[in-house]
Amino acid sequence: ELTAEELFERFWANRTKSEGRDVENEYRERGCIGASKVMGQFPNLFICPEPRLTVENFEEIICKSELKIGRKPVLVMLDYFQLVKSSRQNNTRYEKASEVAESVKLIAKATGTIIFGASQIERASGRAGKVGLHSGKDSGSLENSAGLVIGASRDEKDATLLTLKVLK
Repeated sequence: ELTAEELFERFWANRTKSEGRDVENEYRERGCIGASKVMGQFPNLFICPEPRLTVENFEEIICKSELKIGRKPVLVMLDYFQLVKSSRQNNTRYEKASEVAESVKLIAKATGTIIFGASQIERASGRAGKVGLHSGKDSGSLENSAGLVIGASRDEKDATLLTLKVLK
């Protein structure tokens, strides 16, 4: 969902314990930090900001990423399911989300990777502040295809607190 620049800024701010605006200001004042310095901090990180990702090129990117990072990936993060395009011309959002969820599970098995996928939640859960097993937007296949489902929600009184709950 984020551009490569925004992801870089977040990762670098986290790594250097600074604010995102400080990273941006330093970059503007001093110029490029340098690929070797960044890769020294994140040696096993490969970010693919490719738009219009399909299930087919998602698997291809996982397989080819070894050429970029020097080893087979162990964990792949997908942000987020609803942005992945399905291969078929599906009629409904439900059918599209179902195909993507089921395809991602097959890709994980085929590539031998753990795929951690995020999902939007449906509005009723969001308004109620209760993220549950069936809160994933568009299809029940998201939780059906997952081996583990973790819900994340912000504390109502303190937005700096995030609660994680194992739902499946």
